[in-house]
Amino acid sequence: MTEKLLTVENLVKHYRVRGSRDARVVHAVDGVSFDLPAGASLGVVGESGCGKTTVARMVVRLTEPTGGRIVFEGRDITHLTGGPLRAVRPRMQIIFQDPYASLNPRHSVATSVAMPLRVNGIHPAGGIRRRVGELLELVGLNPDDQDRYPHEFSGGQRQRIGIARALATEPRLIVADEPVSALDVSIQAQIIGLLRSLQRELGVALVLIGHDLAVIRHVCQRVAVMYLGVIVEIGDRADIFDHPEHPYTRALLAAVPGAQAVQADRVRLQGEPASPLQPPGGCRFHTRCPLRQPRCADQTPELVGRSGGQRTACHFPMTGPWP
Repeated sequence: MTEKLLTVENLVKHYRVRGSRDARVVHAVDGVSFDLPAGASLGVVGESGCGKTTVARMVVRLTEPTGGRIVFEGRDITHLTGGPLRAVRPRMQIIFQDPYASLNPRHSVATSVAMPLRVNGIHPAGGIRRRVGELLELVGLNPDDQDRYPHEFSGGQRQRIGIARALATEPRLIVADEPVSALDVSIQAQIIGLLRSLQRELGVALVLIGHDLAVIRHVCQRVAVMYLGVIVEIGDRADIFDHPEHPYTRALLAAVPGAQAVQADRVRLQGEPASPLQPPGGCRFHTRCPLRQPRCADQTPELVGRSGGQRTACHFPMTGPWP
């Protein structure tokens, strides 16, 4: 039986609007749940503002959850602080979106990559400098570049440095927050290929946050689709991409060139997503859904499994073409 490495249960994050007289709250994430076995990969997709990055930051405890639970390696880490949290951090790392902002320009490559080792008191065999060289070689960089500085590297090379830094402590879980969105298209494929190969070779579990469905399909075994702070559909890659049941998932896939399974069902969604300050009642997608019925505005659908392998939060899941 595969070990369940990470369990997220009903995760919630609300932000109080500063200076608001009526105590307004931004519902960034509202009840997200998923499991991740050891060595597996999960892609989290959705349009900008749906809460993907907030989920990523809560999972690695860079952001404090408002509610819910995060269980890592069988231990509840939701509200760990101080020493207990520092003891967990080496086994879960994050790769940030912007490689230009995530590296300190005053630190050499050796200093940046070695930082997790020094902070966590890890003394690798052969010394830190040798370990840094091994990590750079692992991500396709020259080990002799340790004494160079970030401004001497391209964006893709900087992201490779960030990946090397994330791997320094030999983590069991890596969360990658849109790791290629700030890179040139010509470089994106290289970084995604690197992440995919490292995830498989090292057996590390991966949560990949992104909005590029082609990237998610190429890398991840399972996919979760988010809309306005909630997961509307989650399942194996083949189920989500070949047999999507939620109207929002269908609309996302139909907008991707070459998504043949749903090209015939292309529908242009009307309007803009509702504000997370005032999320709609019932199904959060009902204000834009071309298939909405009165029930959708009144009752919140549960994320449940039906005929396929995926779970869908929809009162009227689709198993055929648009009506």
